Amino acid sequence: HSRRAGGAGYDWEICVRGNSKTCNGHLDRNDQYKFCDSRTMKGNCALWSDLAYQIKNISVLKSKQKDYRFVLASDGTHDWNIDYEGQFIVANNTDWLLALERRVDEDVDPTALLDTMAVSAAARNKLNGQKDLTSIRGRLDSVIATILDLFSLVDSEYLLGAYYSTLSLNACLFRGMDRIYDSNMCWMLMHPDSKYAILPPFQESVHVNQNPKQDDPLPPALMSDVEHAFIRSNDGNFIAIDRYLIRFKGNEMAAKKKEIIGVVGDGLVPITILKNDNGEESVRADFTCSYGNQLNSPATVILMKGHQSYNDHYYSNGEKYNTPFSTNGDRFRTLIILCEKLHYDRSLSRHPPLILKSPDGKFSLTIGSTFQHPVGRVMNAKSSDSQNKNGKDLVHCLNPVYGLKDPR
Repeated sequence: HSRRAGGAGYDWEICVRGNSKTCNGHLDRNDQYKFCDSRTMKGNCALWSDLAYQIKNISVLKSKQKDYRFVLASDGTHDWNIDYEGQFIVANNTDWLLALERRVDEDVDPTALLDTMAVSAAARNKLNGQKDLTSIRGRLDSVIATILDLFSLVDSEYLLGAYYSTLSLNACLFRGMDRIYDSNMCWMLMHPDSKYAILPPFQESVHVNQNPKQDDPLPPALMSDVEHAFIRSNDGNFIAIDRYLIRFKGNEMAAKKKEIIGVVGDGLVPITILKNDNGEESVRADFTCSYGNQLNSPATVILMKGHQSYNDHYYSNGEKYNTPFSTNGDRFRTLIILCEKLHYDRSLSRHPPLILKSPDGKFSLTIGSTFQHPVGRVMNAKSSDSQNKNGKDLVHCLNPVYGLKDPR
């Protein structure tokens, strides 16, 4: 069980602070640096990004991430589909919900529904004046699924839980004291006979920092999750730096502000640079965008302009550098990808991944991170002219990164 750092606008620092407070509160000061280091705290808030570091028990540690087999438990506030779509099954709570509906229909007086079924203030408010469960059906669905997920954790071989979570703690309590060391955190939270947690056998533990001055650096995947979504394409030649929701006004006849899903990144993507009879260049994207049920929508690629042609800046220049990314020598491969035909669904709290893919499948990229917003308000010529000349605006500029082997 974990929380998706950054998912659905989640503030991962809340989780990191809660983790640190919990960990430091349960361990003796002399042992805190072994288990409460920054990498473990951040990893616990984005668990799958740093699995090998989170699992402290040698007996269940795998040499390759693909060798792990998971039951993924949700607390009802995030969606595992963003990262693991098609790789797990969801607990089926249909029978539970139907049984509850039958109980209400057969055994509960509709005029007494409020007093019979509602305990919490939230439920009482929802059921006030109601004669069935329609108003809380969504809440019931989420709660029952979460309870089933909780029980699914009890019999697992190893519990990889979140320090700062009552769901993980309840799973520990159900598993019992004899299994507290078959987890990354149950032993830490459960020590009824001592003030501080009793550490697991050191010779059986892995990734325990012995020197607080030699804290391991955060791995790229974890850094991506808690700061930006740096995602590499399957061919390794392009790295996307977040997906964006770009807002702007079209022509003056347009009544609404338009929102376009876009990607900022650097490297090689499948494009064709065309030239008309007047020598003017245009760029055609040879891949499509998909988002949820919206499949294979056309993409638009915006390249950087320079003093030479697009072809020179994107392909010819900088050939002596052994990298697919922007380089010295006026190679400009930093670009914006717009998926202009995709519709951003504001009704969703958690959004499906954005998938860029070429028809032959040789280029593909999946971004499941939270949508970033490049500016706080819509910009147009009139609003810019009317701004206070002494005021300052934040503008995102597109600029190639030189002198690095990797844009990250």
